[in-house]
Amino acid sequence: TCTHARARSTPTGRMLADLRDKVAALAHCQLSVFLLEDMERGRESPFSPYYESLPQDLPQHSLFWTQQERAMLRGTCFLDDVQSFELMVKTDYKAIVARVPVFQRFTFARFLWSRIIVSSRNFSIRINHSDHIALVPLADMMNHHEPRRTAWEFRDDDRVSGIRLMEWSGVAWRGMED
Repeated sequence: TCTHARARSTPTGRMLADLRDKVAALAHCQLSVFLLEDMERGRESPFSPYYESLPQDLPQHSLFWTQQERAMLRGTCFLDDVQSFELMVKTDYKAIVARVPVFQRFTFARFLWSRIIVSSRNFSIRINHSDHIALVPLADMMNHHEPRRTAWEFRDDDRVSGIRLMEWSGVAWRGMED
């Protein structure tokens, strides 16, 4: 499991802590930066098999749509939301590059990809009574069905994390009894 706590403990993650008031979602930015930097390690990273399974292109995501595709949404609130999110990520990227100039080795497009991966695949978890976001490879692989069939859990009492299987009740999914 790759938590934002792990991401913020890296040299770059510690430098990004100074940006708390300059980026929209510090934990997401730290985890996005960690993802890109850790991917550079290739097979040396324990997460390399997970990274290899991630989609390299996200054409279905509205931030990667062409101007022509976006034009079809002109006049809608959705287009305003897309443009606002893109501006927020651009602002975050500029703040990160200003604080960590070597981060320029990653293009804005690559940072945007990483930010979307983190935004769309992170799990909110609680560890030691503290909230975290995390990329959880095994849970990620089981979490792409509607309605969801799994639930991610961390039990502080015995420090155990796991994925709880949901079962079909005929109308909706519900948690299985322990």
